[in-house]
Amino acid sequence: MKDLKKRQRLLDDLERLEKLQTSELRDLFELYFDDAAPSAYRKSQLIDELAYKIQSKLYGGLSKELKKQILAHVQQTLGIEIKE
Repeated sequence: MKDLKKRQRLLDDLERLEKLQTSELRDLFELYFDDAAPSAYRKSQLIDELAYKIQSKLYGGLSKELKKQILAHVQQTLGIEIKE
C-alpha cells in the first residue's frame, strides 16, 4: 500500500509540473534533488529536470552500463575527460 501511495504521489507531481509557478517548481526541485535549483534555471528547465527525475523514480533510471557508454561517447566526441 505504501508503494502504491508513493507511486501515486510521483504521478501527481509529474502531472502538475506545467501548472506550477517557478517558485513552486524550485521548492519541488529542492525536495527531489536535496539541493537548490541553479539560479539560472528557467521554468522550462526546472520542468525538464523534475520530469526526468520523477520518471526515473517511477520507471527506473539509466543502467550503469548505459551511463558509462554515454559518458565515453561524450568524452570521445568532445575530446575531454569528464570525472564522474
